[in-house]
Amino acid sequence: MVLESVMICVDNSEYMRNGDYIPTRLEAQRDAVGLICHAKAKINPENNFGLLTMSEHKVLVTLTSDVNKILSAAQVVKPKGEINFVTGIRVAQVKMGMWCWGSLTDVWLSAFVVLVFSWLLSIDRQRHIK
Repeated sequence: MVLESVMICVDNSEYMRNGDYIPTRLEAQRDAVGLICHAKAKINPENNFGLLTMSEHKVLVTLTSDVNKILSAAQVVKPKGEINFVTGIRVAQVKMGMWCWGSLTDVWLSAFVVLVFSWLLSIDRQRHIK
């Protein structure tokens, strides 16, 4: 089994308040964070996760193998400000670089996967509600 370190970048900009996804875009991201962490922890319980907000560039949780710590931190994320995707990715890369030799491509991919996965979850929820 390969040990992975993933810095999860959550979009907490003001746009996440929009109710076009049920219940909100931010809640869909929280669900995506949980699903990704549990799936990767199931593959290897020693995998590490971190959590970072993209508008404040605030690292909520540094790399840890405690999935519950990540989920708890994701629950307290509130919408604030404007997203700066590039700066958020750079902060994630710096934090990842402290722990491992991950490439910028890995960090970009992790952030992209969370954003796309949360969008897909939102679409799936809307189908079940209608």
